[in-house]
Amino acid sequence: MDVVILDSSEQVALQGARMIGNLLRGNAAAVLGLASGQTPRAMYRELIRAHRENGLSFRDVTTFNLDEYLGIAPDNPHSYRAYMRRELFDHIDIDPARTYLPECAPGQNPLEVGPDYEERIRAAGGKVRLVKVNIDESPELAQQLRIQSIPTVYAFFQGQPVDGFQGAQPES
Repeated sequence: MDVVILDSSEQVALQGARMIGNLLRGNAAAVLGLASGQTPRAMYRELIRAHRENGLSFRDVTTFNLDEYLGIAPDNPHSYRAYMRRELFDHIDIDPARTYLPECAPGQNPLEVGPDYEERIRAAGGKVRLVKVNIDESPELAQQLRIQSIPTVYAFFQGQPVDGFQGAQPES
């Protein structure tokens, strides 16, 4: 595992986009976990640029987002679905039918939506290859995983953390 220390959010966005680009060039049908909010916007802009200028294709990619507002319809302009369309999906060649969010529209039971979402992930091979989480926007996740230092990296197997590290690591 390589640890890369970068000096700016722009460098982080470029590095994240490069990592995704390399993943897609090696596995056109990759399954990505994506985040919403302010933090990934610059990375999404870089992915759009790579798609337009370098032909990076998302045609066979499947995405799973980490979150969605409870009780908000997917077509609501304030939903994370609308955010993802505005910030990324509408600007690349991804099939909208392969973009998933844990949507729980008004009247749906969240206790049923969660297991359905997990089943979609299993149906996609259960292998989300890359997920970036902003702990400032997902403090409940940071608390569940007992994150005390940034960066924190976890490897998961069958839904459970099996390895990880916190803080900058020395070069090996």
